[in-house]
Amino acid sequence: MEASIEAINDRVLLEGDPLEAVIALLPIGTVLAVRRVARAWRLAARNVLSSSAWQAAVPCDVLLEHRAPARAIATRLRAAPSEAAEPDAAGRLLLHVALQRRASEATVRAIVQANAAAPRTWGPGRLLPL
Repeated sequence: MEASIEAINDRVLLEGDPLEAVIALLPIGTVLAVRRVARAWRLAARNVLSSSAWQAAVPCDVLLEHRAPARAIATRLRAAPSEAAEPDAAGRLLLHVALQRRASEATVRAIVQANAAAPRTWGPGRLLPL
C-alpha cells in the first residue's frame, strides 16, 4: 500500500479520522509497531487492523506471516477467492503455507472453504497437505 497525499485525503474524507487514514496506508509490520507509540495510535491501529476493508486489501500470505486471525484470512478470501487456489513461486498453495506456518484450525478451515480442492492438491515434494 503506497502512501500518497491524494490517497490519504480520500481516506480522511471517507473515514473521518486522519490518523487511521495514514495508518491504513502503512505495511502491516509498521501498523503492528505503531501500536506502541501512544494510546491514540494503539486505538487507531486496532481500528485499522479490525477493518474488513483493510483486511480485504492485504494479501493472505502477508496475513499468515503476521499470524492474523482466521476472520482476517476469511475476509481476504471473500474479496479474492482465487488467492487460495494460486500457487506461490515455490509451487505451494495457501493451504500448504498455512500448515507449514502452523496456522490455527480456524484459519485452515477458512482456506479449505475457499478452495475445496486444496486438501487433494500435491505440494512441493509430492506431499498432500492433509
